Amino acid sequence: MLRALRDEDDQRVRRSQTYFSEWIAELREHHRLLHMFPFYQRRARNELGEQLTDVLKLACNAIDLPDGEVGWRMAKPQFEDLLRRIAIGMGAPSVDDALNTSHVNRLHYKWLDLALAKNFDFKPRPEDSVELDLGQSLKRAGSLVRIKWMNVKPYEVGNIDASSRRC
Repeated sequence: MLRALRDEDDQRVRRSQTYFSEWIAELREHHRLLHMFPFYQRRARNELGEQLTDVLKLACNAIDLPDGEVGWRMAKPQFEDLLRRIAIGMGAPSVDDALNTSHVNRLHYKWLDLALAKNFDFKPRPEDSVELDLGQSLKRAGSLVRIKWMNVKPYEVGNIDASSRRC
């Protein structure tokens, strides 16, 4: 009985860790993608950026973090610091694993395979979804951003990707 409870608890921790790792990877991939948009696509970029900002602010509000400076235009070091504070505040079982860049790189290649298979023709999520929709972001991005995104280098925390730019 005790072993079964321990196993159940271990499974719950693993599911929770997987959730945090995948969620942070999605936030990172959206942040990176938004910084690839050229200036003339500012309307689409700003709309998608506001969605990311809303998700970040919701996370901050959930754990009583101030959200005044939170937004998609944050520089990468501030964005990474915010992700760490969110992971700690939300109680990720392992903050270091949740922030491990291998998760965002794995997500990138998963979406790259999917995007190429679907020729970037993604169906939208339901209107009431508050989740970020990487498929729609890629669909709206246009060919220049898609090419940059397909050829982006693996995600690194320590520096700004060469293919990205600050907004």
